[in-house]
Amino acid sequence: MIKKNKIYLTFEVPSHRFDLSIKEDLIEEVARIVGYDNLPQIKNDQVSQNYEKSDYDFLNEIKTFMVNKGFNEVINYSFLDSKALENLGIKNNSISLKNPLNNSLSTLRTSLLPSLATNLEFNINRGQNFLNIFEIGKTFSSASSMETLNIAGITYDDEKFKNWNTDQNYDFFYLKGILEDLFKEFRIERISWKKSQNELLHPYASADIFFKNQLIGSVGSINPRFFKSLGLKKAFFYFEIKLESLTRNDLGKLIAPSIYPITQRDFSFEIDNEVSYELVEKCIQTSSKNFFIDAKIFDVYDGKNISDGKKSIAFRVSWGSNKKTLSEEEINKEAKLIVSGMQKKFGAILR
Repeated sequence: MIKKNKIYLTFEVPSHRFDLSIKEDLIEEVARIVGYDNLPQIKNDQVSQNYEKSDYDFLNEIKTFMVNKGFNEVINYSFLDSKALENLGIKNNSISLKNPLNNSLSTLRTSLLPSLATNLEFNINRGQNFLNIFEIGKTFSSASSMETLNIAGITYDDEKFKNWNTDQNYDFFYLKGILEDLFKEFRIERISWKKSQNELLHPYASADIFFKNQLIGSVGSINPRFFKSLGLKKAFFYFEIKLESLTRNDLGKLIAPSIYPITQRDFSFEIDNEVSYELVEKCIQTSSKNFFIDAKIFDVYDGKNISDGKKSIAFRVSWGSNKKTLSEEEINKEAKLIVSGMQKKFGAILR
């Protein structure tokens, strides 16, 4: 039975139709009677970029990404023993509880590192020689009187037990690559890497992560003077990022993949040791103004046949166009611009 007025329709469902319980059931019934082939079609040629995901969806997608990269999620208490913070030298700005359940849960954590290190120690003591774990959780600071949502992860690999059929090195570059893929997956742009000032990390195997020139985290090998205080015999690699700093409103635009092939060329330059990868990448990007896609480092060498105070750094540069296949002449022109730019900026020598 259908009742209607000037504003809306009211439908009374027959008592024998137990399958019609919500409005979507009624819409489906109308579509079935009218005929799916008779429904008007709406043409949509563009991918919507305005879908706003909830925080729950966003975090679940990050968790799924990390699991697909071979990490296992752990969940720890936000409370820990104050000694764990003291051992790492990060007790400053910590918040102590007035009525803790016990002494081992007396302080709110200022970092996810102590909890993950405890998980690592627990697994190593039970014969686990390889571990990839991560946690998404809150940290607390008395300085800001605010809680912060962070993601942190640890990778540990005892080389003595490395499998014969793998040559993967679980090191700083492995973990940095995971984060680069994470930023790329969620279209988080304007990320930069600089030498780390984090005392928890090894000064020569670490980096600070900046988003829009604001420090959001760090990645690297744990400083040798700290991993022994954690009860571990070998260093591990660790990262921690403030998730709340990565606002989804600043996600990059979706770009349709080109139907034309990408062209790649490798370059190897001898430059001063002090020149960072970030500066070289910027130089390459500004020198090759047309068709540039990206430049990725794949080798660094400072051994035999390299001058003192110098290093050899090798890049793979990619070019492409959405309108045509690039000609050999166009690629040669861009390659010459890169070589010229590196020579002028850093006095680099093409090898």
